[in-house]
Amino acid sequence: MGLIDRQKALSAALVAAAAVAAIALPPARAPASDARPDAAGRVTLPFEARGAQGPIAGVIVVDVAADRLVDVHVTRTDEGVDRRALAADRLGARFRGLPAAPPLAVDAVTGATISSARLIEAVEQRLAGWRAARAAPSSPSSPSSPGEEARDAR
Repeated sequence: MGLIDRQKALSAALVAAAAVAAIALPPARAPASDARPDAAGRVTLPFEARGAQGPIAGVIVVDVAADRLVDVHVTRTDEGVDRRALAADRLGARFRGLPAAPPLAVDAVTGATISSARLIEAVEQRLAGWRAARAAPSSPSSPSSPGEEARDAR
């Protein structure tokens, strides 16, 4: 078997292993707390997910008033041969201006289909969690002492 044939076989094996790993890994995690808008009316939502080749982490920036995505910035990834499969110029820019609600219509990066799908899924899950937290009513404040509780019951 020649060098090129061995490289092709290794590439095929890596792609197959990545596909199995992506299916078997748990879904993206979203932090429990959600950010409040800054002075410009934007929120920054961190996210984490498992990609085809390891963890993916980043932040989503949402313009709250416009209900649109400003940016999706990947801060940690090992995806792709050059570790740039999810770079802003390849995938992050495709999110800009989209409505900040799932499902997101984002095309995957050619050659990084699994990684792209995992990132898109993580962003959608994080946005869904953020929207649900915003829609949930605030919990009433609890009384600070037993005496207040008794007075409130009257």
